[in-house]
Amino acid sequence: MKKGIIIMHGNKSDLKGIARYYDPSSILICADGGAEYARTLNLIPHMVIGDMDSISKETLQWLEKHKVQIFTYSPEKDFTDSQLAIEKAVEMKCQELAIFGLLGDRMDHMNANIMYLSNVAQKVSLRIIEGDQVIYFVTSNIHLHGTNGDEVSLIPLKGDASGITTSNLQYKLDKAVLPYGSTRGISNVMTSSEAQIQVQEGMVMVVHRSKKS
Repeated sequence: MKKGIIIMHGNKSDLKGIARYYDPSSILICADGGAEYARTLNLIPHMVIGDMDSISKETLQWLEKHKVQIFTYSPEKDFTDSQLAIEKAVEMKCQELAIFGLLGDRMDHMNANIMYLSNVAQKVSLRIIEGDQVIYFVTSNIHLHGTNGDEVSLIPLKGDASGITTSNLQYKLDKAVLPYGSTRGISNVMTSSEAQIQVQEGMVMVVHRSKKS
């Protein structure tokens, strides 16, 4: 399975998370200023995509030195740099994507990207990784691996989600309905090192937050 890593230019609480996930066999794509984080980690991307308004001169020189492919777009484009980077990964037949740097100060960008990624998740397997949090988009089932005490939130997207059944979570759900806009699924807790969530209808955004040591 071809894996892709997308680095966006949001706030980074844990750059080491990228290094831990990085696999030399993966396709590494930076959305504009995400290349700054790649340079900090000395991870050479396969390509950088965007309008290049968030990249320093030094990083551009570093990219040119390593002969990184750069796709430059006009600032007056119809899509965000992040969407362009993800579309390129899908075009390159990546079946699994890990997204870094999504969270940031621009609530409009962050929310638009989350909604866009919820559509992409119906075509490829993907996760958003930010510090001690991993976000998944679930339409059938997911098996989580973590630690007793980890927080798990279930947030319905695209309308009501129904037939939700959980195991090894403190607040159990059995073929339950989570209405769109409901906060009922926030801050559940793992009671084991593994947990499972099943969804019969709809889509649920699952946020797995690792217990701080």
